[in-house]
Amino acid sequence: MIQIVKKKKPNSKKIKQLRETNNLSQEDFLSRMKEDLGYTMSRRTYQRIEKGDDVQPKYLDYIIKFYDKKNIKLNIDELVLDNNKKKIVNKKSKSPAEKIIQTYDYQKVYLYKVNHFEDVSKLITKSSRRKFFYPLTINSSNITSWRELGVIYTSEKDVVKRMVSMIGDFGKKHLNNKNQIAREKYDNADLEFDLIDIVSDFGEFLKFLNSQGVNLYAANFNLAQFGVEAVDPHPYNDLFKYGVYDKVITIFCFKRDNEQDLNFNYENFWHREKLEQLLKKHKMDNFEKNQFEWGDPEINDEIQAFEESIKYFDGIDTSKVTFDHRVPFTNDDFDYEPDGRDLAEMNNYKDEDESF
Repeated sequence: MIQIVKKKKPNSKKIKQLRETNNLSQEDFLSRMKEDLGYTMSRRTYQRIEKGDDVQPKYLDYIIKFYDKKNIKLNIDELVLDNNKKKIVNKKSKSPAEKIIQTYDYQKVYLYKVNHFEDVSKLITKSSRRKFFYPLTINSSNITSWRELGVIYTSEKDVVKRMVSMIGDFGKKHLNNKNQIAREKYDNADLEFDLIDIVSDFGEFLKFLNSQGVNLYAANFNLAQFGVEAVDPHPYNDLFKYGVYDKVITIFCFKRDNEQDLNFNYENFWHREKLEQLLKKHKMDNFEKNQFEWGDPEINDEIQAFEESIKYFDGIDTSKVTFDHRVPFTNDDFDYEPDGRDLAEMNNYKDEDESF
């Protein structure tokens, strides 16, 4: 199969700096990338990237995803040098009043294949909500499955429902601080037993779905929303302000797929820039009160009236969500690469170690 791939010039200085800042040798980086994400890249290819030679965009995508999973967020433009950009001289910037706010903001996050319950628990502990997606036909027919206690009969539908329930229960308990403190006491072993059961059962259910070709993908997604939050995080703060705040939502996607990660794309109508503009336009951007004043029904009614007047929706519009594996570059150059492999690597460096 012949693919048409547009090569890109990497920002070698930035890429090398990222690796060294994280105390990784080139060999460490390649081995950990394979271990964490299942991606393989030859040592020669990575050396060419740090040297600044043009490479296939998929390799830059691998680097972005590697650091993304370590919670180091990179913009694609940061890793690419574009020498063809034309400098615009003496262009007058528009005033804030003239600025046109885009209708949609195209947001993206990488969802990673869940391999065990810890992958899920780490995400839940950093989020306040969750959202499930099912872009597949879930089989409801019973399938024979082997477990330690013998043969059982189950279905994809039953397993997905059980996993959704387990994620919901764990998230609900995590949000309860008293439950977290109770788990730390020596006289509450039962709470640990419950967690051990969840970890074990979740792992079994995950293996069953994987055997049917279904993977669970997950990641945390920041969604800007209207809300009321403390002006100062200090415990004795009593001032709260109505404004735009990022809410962390854990995205879960059950999909019949064999890739290690999945692109979650959201065409967000209610993005941060638009929300902030609406606050100013309706003079709601200085809505700051103490904790006792927020109990006044008239204040809450005013906020509700404002949100209803603009027909505000505070969730994720599922009709604007898509999933894909597309590398975020255009394929409009004519560098022919068989099966996505690098011709220079194949022809000139066959003696190099390809084990990574």
